[in-house]
Amino acid sequence: MRIILVEFSWQTEAIINNKESFKRDVIVSLNPESSYILKTNEIYYFETYQICNHKELWSQYKTITNHTIKISKVLDEALWDQDKRFRDLNWKFFNDYHYPLKIAFDQLFYYTELISKLIEKFSPSEIIIANTGNILITDAYILIDTKISVIKYLLKTLKGSSSKIKISFVFQNQNKKSKFLFFVNLKNLIKNELKNIYYKINFLVSYHLSKPKYLSINCDEILRYKKLYPNESKYFLLYHHNNKNKKNINDLTFFYNFIDHLKNKTNFYNLIKYKDISFELIFHEILLKLLQRRNFILDEYYKAKKIVNQTKPACVIFQSTSSFISANITFRKVCIDLKIPFVIWMHGGYGVGYSFAGYDVTDFRFCKNHISYGPFLKDTVADNKCILKKLELTENYNILPVGSPKFDHENMKKNLNKILKPNNKKTILFLTGALVHNNRFYFGRNREKFETSLWELQYDVLSLFKKYQNKYNIIFKDYPEGHKSLWKKVLADINADQILYVSSEHSVNSLLRMSDLNIMPWISTTFFEALYFDADIFVLEEDIFEKPFEEQLKDEIYYFKNNKNFLSELEKYLEIGNFYTCSNKNSKNYFLKFDGLNKRNQLLNESLSKIINEN
Repeated sequence: MRIILVEFSWQTEAIINNKESFKRDVIVSLNPESSYILKTNEIYYFETYQICNHKELWSQYKTITNHTIKISKVLDEALWDQDKRFRDLNWKFFNDYHYPLKIAFDQLFYYTELISKLIEKFSPSEIIIANTGNILITDAYILIDTKISVIKYLLKTLKGSSSKIKISFVFQNQNKKSKFLFFVNLKNLIKNELKNIYYKINFLVSYHLSKPKYLSINCDEILRYKKLYPNESKYFLLYHHNNKNKKNINDLTFFYNFIDHLKNKTNFYNLIKYKDISFELIFHEILLKLLQRRNFILDEYYKAKKIVNQTKPACVIFQSTSSFISANITFRKVCIDLKIPFVIWMHGGYGVGYSFAGYDVTDFRFCKNHISYGPFLKDTVADNKCILKKLELTENYNILPVGSPKFDHENMKKNLNKILKPNNKKTILFLTGALVHNNRFYFGRNREKFETSLWELQYDVLSLFKKYQNKYNIIFKDYPEGHKSLWKKVLADINADQILYVSSEHSVNSLLRMSDLNIMPWISTTFFEALYFDADIFVLEEDIFEKPFEEQLKDEIYYFKNNKNFLSELEKYLEIGNFYTCSNKNSKNYFLKFDGLNKRNQLLNESLSKIINEN
């Protein structure tokens, strides 16, 4: 028996063209578009969640997370031995980069669980996988590139009887590789670079000519706050740019010495192994990338220290402490060294469920002060079911509800693009749910089928909408980097030609302005954005922080914890067509501090004063 692991949609072509030859094989899809192609061609296959049980894996969340923290600790001990600059600064460099290390480990752990269970269940003689070339790690974020398959490198390390399994490869037809994506990426790269230059110039001018009280590190909320409250703008210095790494250390001797130290004096290689499979080939590439940026990070640290010493901020405000932006690491380290208080202004849609996606729990590991959109976050982290309780990360959190100047500013815009032709129909907005790119799954959200981007649920919602596409204006908003090809196929196949698909063409805010009903298959940032409007909200979240919805927010939000009830009640609502049935006044205040809409400055000043006085 053969097992075919389908990571990319191009792998399905051979299966479809030779159905009979694959009839006795076990086909497993790791990609939503591949799943849909296999399904529509009536080819029997497995989704990964049918092999890897979510509840079993989620029960190990604490163990897995603590395990990745141990990996960071071992790496830091090795670095302190090999590069004494970090030891002298008492700098836990790898701990600061724990988040991308966790994403890599979790994904490899999940793949390994999948492989081992498939071998145990089916005893295959052969495994067929994609061969996409060498391991690629992104320069900016230190993540495994989405375009490659790392399963080949996991199977290379199989031990014992499993090593006798034949490994075969399929290759992508080079002629079919899209050049369109290259030009889209180039356009975005140029756009982002121009923005970066603008923010850098803006910082340098303000740094030399102003005497700010606070320093903002890539915080979008402060960026918009300065526009909303121009009279107070002078008190905030914006560091909103990224510096490029031009100091890569291509010292392979250091790298090999570092690896030797890990092999001979630590248990590192036991920590990056699960069952019979080792992650060392992938982790070596990640470590090489990280070690190459040592000089850059140190240089950035001393620059950050100079800035802080010069400006002497009373408090530093971060968007996040995640390592995806180097300034997050370096300025946080400076704050610790110089004993300057710092705070994170909430970003994204976490806190309405017990588990945290997005930046996972990184910001709660690294910071005790949090400015939140509303008082809900204080209640969430205090609840015994909150994931922070499991990880024992809930000591002395200072949660300060201020709201979101970013959302406030967004809703002040007057320009409205003509997206729909004028008619008398109600407009329904369906905002796509989870998006998990290839090689980027990690344990952070307690949600069944999260690893599949919830594509089956969203397919069911679109199929339901098809029945009402002539009765209502229906807009399906995908992520800018979402599964565009998949959803275009789905809408065409189910003859939903009246449903408008939107990707990056229009913002969420511009669509919310015209919507009469907002539908979300999970709670994310869009939930908070939708609360600015009076349209009813349908939301589905399995581990929702339910208490407020049952009490002070009762009957304000249509919320559901399982797919069946969600779809059933949504159909009833669409059938009756009675819109604007809920008042969400309490929800606005609870989640967005709406009663402070025109006094964010007062709330912010009070919050920052509290942080400074308690430091």
